[in-house]
Amino acid sequence: MKVLLVAACLLAVALAQEEPEFVPNFEIAPGAKKTSFLYQIQKGLIEGYATIFPDGVRIQNTAQLGIMTAKNDLCKINKPDYQSQGSVILGKTCKKAFVKVFNADEDQCSGVFCDVLEVAEVFLNDTMRAMIAAEFDKDFFKIIETEILNPVMEYNCRCSGKMMDAWMGCKHKIGEADIWYTVMNFGGFNTSAAYLEGEDWLDFWVDVVKDRLPWDDMSLMLERTMANLCQTNQDDEGKCYTYFYKAFNTLYQWFLKSTGGVPAVNKRGGNNRNNDVAVPEQCSTYDLSAYADMEAEDISFGDIKEAVIEKFCVEECEDVYQDTFLDAAQLQ
Repeated sequence: MKVLLVAACLLAVALAQEEPEFVPNFEIAPGAKKTSFLYQIQKGLIEGYATIFPDGVRIQNTAQLGIMTAKNDLCKINKPDYQSQGSVILGKTCKKAFVKVFNADEDQCSGVFCDVLEVAEVFLNDTMRAMIAAEFDKDFFKIIETEILNPVMEYNCRCSGKMMDAWMGCKHKIGEADIWYTVMNFGGFNTSAAYLEGEDWLDFWVDVVKDRLPWDDMSLMLERTMANLCQTNQDDEGKCYTYFYKAFNTLYQWFLKSTGGVPAVNKRGGNNRNNDVAVPEQCSTYDLSAYADMEAEDISFGDIKEAVIEKFCVEECEDVYQDTFLDAAQLQ
């Protein structure tokens, strides 16, 4: 719950910054009304979209080349005739490990590399345009839920453990991959930088990837997180990960109340926000003024910890938070 509040505060500060009006080189416009907070979010999305798709149609050349290169290499995992070949990106050992995952059962989990790369450009273009065109908050967040959250979590529930196990078993050989030499030669890196302390650039970064990152801790966290989130809700309405979607939606609504932001709702079709009638005002409003002049990257959890704890310890808010953030998806 605290993590969700931190995310909300970071979002508040990041989106509150005044930026010059950005005008893309092609026709695209926010779907929400100019007075709404969603309109501001969509303006930011348009700027990001124009960077990725400079002409509004095709992905920028560098990204296109990267996708094509990765697809030509990683899609060999899915094709029996090419599974015995090496991999520029994964190297021989990890390629073999992920081929084994693909052939192990009907989930074919490691086929995700190719599946994602083959649709990446179209999916990104269509999804970003749909989010930019959304007229109301509920439509905007429904796109996130159906196009991003649900597919990602459905895959993770089936495959994240198998994929992590494969990686943990082969990462010690990741230095076999030829991609390291491509990155070193064409990435513009300083191969004699001071941080290397005389160590070879390739050896340094291979060691970072395979040993210096806390893979054991990350694997354990992934295992425990998926064990919780992939359970079926006690009300039999979806998996427990839907809790995060519902909780973030509520926090978004409360953020707008706290900052005076205007929600994008269809007044003719009814207000689609959660029913706040029974929620005490002090439980659904937050004073964010202390963070207004801070850069998002400068805000840490320590900065807002006391405010979060103080809010959570208000007696009359206890039941509200229990119902809103905990009972939404009780873990079995």
